Amino acid sequence: MSAVHRIVAPAVPDLPSASWSNGWRIGDEVVLSGMTAHPASRDAAAAGQPLDTYEQTLRVLGKIAALVEAAGGHRHNITKTVVYVTDIADKDAVGRA
Repeated sequence: MSAVHRIVAPAVPDLPSASWSNGWRIGDEVVLSGMTAHPASRDAAAAGQPLDTYEQTLRVLGKIAALVEAAGGHRHNITKTVVYVTDIADKDAVGRA
């Protein structure tokens, strides 16, 4: 059986009350799930300057890269991502990021 390790990245802290982890390393594989732009997008909205889709996507991609690097990998090691958008009109902004 492969060893399972929680990924810890200072740039992507787990919430103190979280019952989940941002990512796991299972053997030679890294598994991430549920990445969002929070808390940056929530903080920006509270300040009256909400992040647009492009900026939110950049935040998410940055979090993914930080977690993969903390696990010993590089963003070029990523083999699959699944992206969901709530408005299909935002797909071009996501793709541009």
